[in-house]
Amino acid sequence: MLRFIVGLGAGGMWSNGVALVTECWPVASRSFVSGVTSAGLNVGILMLSQLARIWPITSDSWKWVFNLSGAPAVLGVLVLVALPESPKWLAARGEPGRRPPRLRELFRPDLFRITLAGVVLRAIPMIGAWAASKWMIPWADKVAGSANTQYKAETQGWWVLDATLGCFAGAQLASRLGRRRSYVLISVGSAAMTFAIFQLTAPLRPSFHLVVFAQGFVAILFFGWLALYLPELFPTRVRATGVGLAYNSGRFATGVGVVLAGMLFTALGGDYARVGALCALIYGIGIPFIWWAQETANESLKA
Repeated sequence: MLRFIVGLGAGGMWSNGVALVTECWPVASRSFVSGVTSAGLNVGILMLSQLARIWPITSDSWKWVFNLSGAPAVLGVLVLVALPESPKWLAARGEPGRRPPRLRELFRPDLFRITLAGVVLRAIPMIGAWAASKWMIPWADKVAGSANTQYKAETQGWWVLDATLGCFAGAQLASRLGRRRSYVLISVGSAAMTFAIFQLTAPLRPSFHLVVFAQGFVAILFFGWLALYLPELFPTRVRATGVGLAYNSGRFATGVGVVLAGMLFTALGGDYARVGALCALIYGIGIPFIWWAQETANESLKA
């Protein structure tokens, strides 16, 4: 239940944040600001990984992580007081005869395809990350053993260091190459690099952290891409609602994917390498959906 409540906060903040960026920043700087806001998440993870190298997270010492993670809640109060609403959203809300938006509007015939595409395109990289990529952490911990308790934190650090850059670069890639073409390239690259982690190297080998570093950059390009693309799909009136539904429905799908990956892990006798390599194929599922979804351009946001 506590984990679910944390998810409510993270899901709400992301969808509202990217909607504000889309509506408040001019076209010339929108991809840059979208990349910065997406990278912020991984900056926090990077900081935590470095702290965990100094104070290892063990069965006897782990509560400090939760105390530290709760501190940024103070920022929520400051945002509520100091951050203005989107002028475009206020204008759309104030149009005569317009009722407040409702969730069911996202399932009207003119928006249903957009909503479904957003859910699927968000779910694929999330399932890929948690059902495939993240096996690298327990795998590294198992191989390193008690003799090297910091190795899993080092692995997380290598992954998230380039993931921070990947979040920023994903929005720039979508802006330069187009939304569809960039999504396909990211999908192919993520599948290839995740396969490489589990089949072409292994924990404690000199190449392991280098491949982890590269995979972190490529796979997290998705999340910078999503920060730019998802808000463009929906009209201003339901933009934050639509982004929130797509973002968080994808997280529920991720829960199902993780459970199935766990069952596969058991069926394969706890073989991290085989499970990670098989689950890497998940990244390819989104390729046909991006060609079915509509292309967007940040110059022509819908009112």
